[in-house]
Amino acid sequence: MLFLAFAPSYTRAQAPAGVTGAEIHIGNASDLLLAMRTATPEARKAVDAAVAKADPAMVTELLRLKGSPAKRDNAQRAVVRMGRKAVPALFALFDDETAAVTAGSVLARTVTVKDFDLIPQLVLCAESKPEVSNYCATSLVKVSGSLAAAQVPDLMRCVKSANPELRAYCIAAIGRVGSKASTATDALIEALTSSDTESRARSAAALGSIGHGAVKSAPALRRTLKDPSAEVRREAKAALRKIGA
Repeated sequence: MLFLAFAPSYTRAQAPAGVTGAEIHIGNASDLLLAMRTATPEARKAVDAAVAKADPAMVTELLRLKGSPAKRDNAQRAVVRMGRKAVPALFALFDDETAAVTAGSVLARTVTVKDFDLIPQLVLCAESKPEVSNYCATSLVKVSGSLAAAQVPDLMRCVKSANPELRAYCIAAIGRVGSKASTATDALIEALTSSDTESRARSAAALGSIGHGAVKSAPALRRTLKDPSAEVRREAKAALRKIGA
């Protein structure tokens, strides 16, 4: 059942104009969608807060919903609004062929740079779940940042992936860690000789993001200035400037 704590006579998430501090309680997925669909502008903040506090046990039900595109979109937005607490249920849905792709899409919209501890799980997902590999790889880049220094070894492992797309994503993730990813310098130098252009370009960019800590890469970057790809040459030149070589 859905109700407003301050005014139990309101049953459709509609707060009187001018009223603030409404507390809406949502008991199930149907109530949640009803609240999102019918809330007045005055009640919108209260509804958003209630959705954020909703029980993550609803995630599976929400993402398996059938119905109109608008209804499914509302369900997905609700899960995104739940934030980190929805993530375990999203990973669990990767084994459900009817909901895996939707769960992957929602995951990529849910995670933030604060979720850097998910990196090992995202690497594994990107390597082993073909249906959602791109979503996991996108999420991997999204959660990577200066807080993820301890996860650099996991990223270095997937730099050696046989999958060129995953390799490029992992290299980009290392670049987002920045100066705290200097331990990845050797792996990135090796990736400068990759057969695919995207990996070479992203490796040069990542070395530039590491900065002075990647100064040992200067000889390899100078050689890369002769790369057949203009993009790779451009990134190598920029990297040399950033590392001060």
